[in-house]
Amino acid sequence: MSNHRANRDKIIQVLREELVGPSPQGEHTDCSGEVNFQSDQEFYRPWRQENGEEILQRDPPLIRYGVGVLYPLGIKCENEDSQADQVNNENKLEELDESEVAITEEVSQSLEELKKGIIDSREPDSDDFDLSTANAYLPSSMGVSFLGEFNQDSVLLIKAWGGYYRPKIVKVSGNERTWWLRKPVEFTVEFDGNKLCQKKENRLSKPGKINGLNLSVEVFSRPDPDKRERVRLITVCLVNRSSSSGGSGRHEINLFQAGFEATIVSQKGEAHILPYPGQRLSGIEDDEEEQSLALFYRQMKTYGVGHGCAANWDEQASNDRVKTIKGECLPTFETPSITPDIKREDGSSLEVSMATLAGLVEGDDGFAALQEVVERYENWLEVKRNEIATLEEQYHDAAQHHMDECERAAQRMRDGLNYLQNYPRAKKAFQLANHAILLQQISSRGGLRRANFDKKAIDFKFSEPYQAPNLLAGENRGKWRAFQIAFLLMSVESTAQGNIPERETVELIWFPTGGGKTEAYLGLSAFALFMRRLNNKEDAGVHVLMRYTLRLLTAQQFQRASALLCAMEYLRRKHPELGREPFSIGIWLGSTTTPNMRKDAIYSLNQLQKSSSAENPFIIGKCPWCNAQMGRYDGQLLKRMPKVLGYQQSAGTVIFKCPDQACEFKNGLPIYVIDEDIYEYRPSLVIGTVDKFAQLAWKPEARALFGIDSDGQRQSSPPGLIIQDELHLISGPLGSVVGLYETVIEELCTDRRGEQAIKPKIVCSTATIRRYAEQVKALYGREDVVLFPPPGLEASDSFFSRYARNEDGTLQRGRIYAGVHGPGLSSLLTAQVRTSAALLQAPVPLTSEEQDPWWTLLMFFNNLRELGFTLSLLQSDIPGYFKVIQNRLGWDRQQTRRIWQPLELTGRIRSDQVPEAIAKLEIK
Repeated sequence: MSNHRANRDKIIQVLREELVGPSPQGEHTDCSGEVNFQSDQEFYRPWRQENGEEILQRDPPLIRYGVGVLYPLGIKCENEDSQADQVNNENKLEELDESEVAITEEVSQSLEELKKGIIDSREPDSDDFDLSTANAYLPSSMGVSFLGEFNQDSVLLIKAWGGYYRPKIVKVSGNERTWWLRKPVEFTVEFDGNKLCQKKENRLSKPGKINGLNLSVEVFSRPDPDKRERVRLITVCLVNRSSSSGGSGRHEINLFQAGFEATIVSQKGEAHILPYPGQRLSGIEDDEEEQSLALFYRQMKTYGVGHGCAANWDEQASNDRVKTIKGECLPTFETPSITPDIKREDGSSLEVSMATLAGLVEGDDGFAALQEVVERYENWLEVKRNEIATLEEQYHDAAQHHMDECERAAQRMRDGLNYLQNYPRAKKAFQLANHAILLQQISSRGGLRRANFDKKAIDFKFSEPYQAPNLLAGENRGKWRAFQIAFLLMSVESTAQGNIPERETVELIWFPTGGGKTEAYLGLSAFALFMRRLNNKEDAGVHVLMRYTLRLLTAQQFQRASALLCAMEYLRRKHPELGREPFSIGIWLGSTTTPNMRKDAIYSLNQLQKSSSAENPFIIGKCPWCNAQMGRYDGQLLKRMPKVLGYQQSAGTVIFKCPDQACEFKNGLPIYVIDEDIYEYRPSLVIGTVDKFAQLAWKPEARALFGIDSDGQRQSSPPGLIIQDELHLISGPLGSVVGLYETVIEELCTDRRGEQAIKPKIVCSTATIRRYAEQVKALYGREDVVLFPPPGLEASDSFFSRYARNEDGTLQRGRIYAGVHGPGLSSLLTAQVRTSAALLQAPVPLTSEEQDPWWTLLMFFNNLRELGFTLSLLQSDIPGYFKVIQNRLGWDRQQTRRIWQPLELTGRIRSDQVPEAIAKLEIK
């Protein structure tokens, strides 16, 4: 992992050298006198100056770089056509011959097919704005604003840097060529702090004329918004005031790689840059959410804002001040890494064994471990509540509110633990749920078990033999994280009991990706399903509705949920008290993804038998219990043998059986993907997308999902648990439509057969908590929503999630974000070409193992138009730019990146391509 982090820094450096520069390459050469070469080959080798500075051999500076450049005043942005002509005229690169193209014919054809699909499906109305650059100017200045405190002896010290390029005539076999030699620029200016504090508003400037460049540092000083004496709001600007000129001279009057840093220096050497003035809490007394955010992120101070660049600063001092602030043109920011792994004082992980909770360990029911989780959370809460007194008074109300919510969560955990201990049926359901999750984790381990036909045995053999689940296998499996088990404890009682007030409470999980939300969902789903059967073993039917907004996520989670339902069915067969009706799962999607009618399913199966290129709409690519290959088999078979594994036509529909005769589910998998089968068999858990529920208005048969027969009478209990993933995506027009249906769905899920109407339990997850209570109320009409885990007093610690730290207490490395703004690159597409090419090329020098995290470039798009542009760039511009990089670095063809396989992950791809795409991304 440490190597990967170091390599990430290398890749960012490659990006910086490509866009901002400088990028000195090759051997040193003396440029002080006449430079002669005998051949073009020798001339075009990478060279650097004797002092190590860069030489631009092929492109003049304004073509080579477009980020971090300060242009002379008054230079208008040129339109893309004229810029393209300029590139063609000035960029003396060789044309690529067919043998050097960094993209294969197969890839080119694949890209063409993707582009054609985009043209056919492009939305008629585009949200893009045509922003004209007719009155836009190239940047001639960059600046940073900050709040500074000045003592009597303080000096504002500003250090500026960059580089400019001068032409050098080089002779090649008697012919003149032009090199551009980089000359570094660095100068320092000082401003007296007393002068900056003299007037209400003050503007000072100091020139920095360097070899034809007319640079200046300008400082604007204004009073402190809080009216503190000798505290000033300062704006520092680095300006290029050179006069513009035409011809080749225009390359010589720009400052490249521009940047600066500002420091307030005093005799004591203290930090004097204060947090930047932002929104005052005094203006948000009536907004609890604003107060909560201000408390939560109070330790994440902003010390400056950039103008035409980004502001950056050194590490925060103990008194909430920093010494230096910088202006940067390609900023990066590393977010803290958040971990759900909570450690005890001795360094061991706070985890709970599924095996003990399942009753599989003699003499230990696991409840002592549950008790420990609750007690540790209560102890943490007491410490945090005592810390409120140490906070500034403006944060006290929000802090008290946060602690009240934590107190409520702790009490609900305690109540859930007591409920499981005091109600044997609930305890039994909880044990079975843990057993099922443990089986699911173990049975679905490993990769695909590929099928091979054995002609002698006239049967299929698999790449790995079938192994029955070993509940003692795997130290890294079968453990609940503290967050997961705490969520289950909070939710079990209101999930099982329909007549308690907290049945109305919407549980909203706010946790980073990879923290284990899905496993927590599945655990609660298993508990709910087992509880329903233990209450009445004849009460079969749909009990859990699990909904997603994206088809890709739905297919991905369906595979995991199918493994769980197989585990539950495995347990049902061993426990007569769970009834005779199998536990099963159904995926309920549109007809473009899965067959809605049995006749369509049979037709698709026949087509799949005939052709390897036929679409596979059955989603299932492997047995969820043992990972045996399912689907089309393209190896050699005997005549008249079926070419599809695991899919069979039976009783007018298509059923699924594991093709491995040793598997527990060789006679049938409890999985339904056809709408008509789902309506008839009413699987225990139905997973789908939110838009599918519009079928309720058009398909009367869908009433079966809610336990209603053809006469409109209730024949079984309705679904009792609704799980909605990615709640933040249900907004705007989609949210309005979904909200209309939610009223109907809740009514259909409400059981009115008893004295008290029992509504379904609702559990959601979200990536953003902004106005979450309002969104839940608008969608579900429920007033009470509980965020879990509830926030503590700071973002770095909510007990269940914390900033990941090293043993010495320092923060572990997190995700890095880089910002690219290239006003001098003529267009967004040019910036995209250079950025993409640099990031694709950067991992090439690494070893194959080191390349893995960085080899695949994942791009996100707002619409199909942007995707179409990028596909065009991948066909020509980006592979062409690989050649530019190759020539510049002096590499051979083997060192140049080639694009082997573009992969699209959008709503346009076929349903059978979704699991295939996921599998390809998992390959190292």
